[in-house]
Amino acid sequence: MKWGKNGKKYAMKVLKLKREKDMENYKKKLNILINFIKKTNCRNVIRVYGTLYEKIEDIYKCFVLMELAHTDWEVEIKYRSKNQLFYTESELMNIIKQLVECYSLLQKCNITHRDVKPQNILIINDLYKICDFGEAMITHGKNGLI
Repeated sequence: MKWGKNGKKYAMKVLKLKREKDMENYKKKLNILINFIKKTNCRNVIRVYGTLYEKIEDIYKCFVLMELAHTDWEVEIKYRSKNQLFYTESELMNIIKQLVECYSLLQKCNITHRDVKPQNILIINDLYKICDFGEAMITHGKNGLI
């Protein structure tokens, strides 16, 4: 999808939810992400540019406008494996550094992602960005208890 005068491409995530309670829960999860980005300006989290919530008959819909990624890490890993394009030590250290810095910031902000996997790590211009905060929760206490 293209948006605005600059012709920049964005991704639009569309969720269909059955109950109003599900929509309210998703809004809370999305607000965790939006507030984290505002607070930290972390470059390794997918950017959200806008949201729209609506009810059509008995279905609740949530539209999320966000950065468009080139691919996700799972697709890249499979492509590299198939073509025997193995990661160099330097490439792996760069990826690990990016992800650890991001998860460290999440932890400092008392946020747990709870769905860490290669499909939830998007790649945009050599930046590895964490996405899909649908299972995220705010933690409390010294031991990060939920």
